[in-house]
Amino acid sequence: MSSLPSLPRVLSQRRANSLEVERENFVKSQILALHQNAGQADYLQGISLSKAINNQETPVKEKHVRNAIIGTFHEKGANTFWDIVMKIPLQGQPIICWKFCHVLHKL
Repeated sequence: MSSLPSLPRVLSQRRANSLEVERENFVKSQILALHQNAGQADYLQGISLSKAINNQETPVKEKHVRNAIIGTFHEKGANTFWDIVMKIPLQGQPIICWKFCHVLHKL
């Protein structure tokens, strides 16, 4: 009983293809670049936006939208929001486009 063979994980998360991994790395690098040029609030807003506008077929979490709203309030503008959103590839990806429209509507 103590030496069971290792079984493959059947219910593990689906592996992302190379384009999804490349996109995630690009967004993370852009957010880190913003973090170096901006304050902690802008960094957290960027993280929240990248988590809210992603390629997964799940609804946008309200906590991420709320962080984006609070970030634009503290910034007294939406410059950080537009800086991040302009780097997200919206064309040809209907899920990302839908989530962008949803977050924009909430803002």
